Amino acid sequence: MVSDNASIFTGDTFSNYCLENGIRQKFIAPGYPATNGLAERNVQTLKNKLKMFQYTRRFKIYSFEERSQQQIQPRTRCLQVGERVQARVFISNKPFWKNGTIKQKLGNFHYIIELDEGKSLKRHINQLQKVEIKKKQVTFEESKIHH
Repeated sequence: MVSDNASIFTGDTFSNYCLENGIRQKFIAPGYPATNGLAERNVQTLKNKLKMFQYTRRFKIYSFEERSQQQIQPRTRCLQVGERVQARVFISNKPFWKNGTIKQKLGNFHYIIELDEGKSLKRHINQLQKVEIKKKQVTFEESKIHH
């Protein structure tokens, strides 16, 4: 199941429900509503198919689910753990790009990024750009100058 990060989906009650019923939760990256739009579209499609089933009684849900899985095209752009990227971050709802390193890949589209400043965040692949900028190494002498 793909959902946004609303408290109804991240709370203990719903998380336990998913765990008990074999539902694997995935959350969209903050600031990338297109992922949620795709989830909403799939829900609408399933609802329409269920309405059809109500009238025809011949439609099989499992065949619809199998077809939708086959239609997913492989992603051409892929990033690897350890690669340097610029990640889109939002400060006061304004987008900025900050340098970081990919620490973990979550499925086909989402990544955990560690920014050079030390903060970790989750981002969609469309919020990332591969860069050749090396992480600046701060020496002991430089750190004394800045403090």
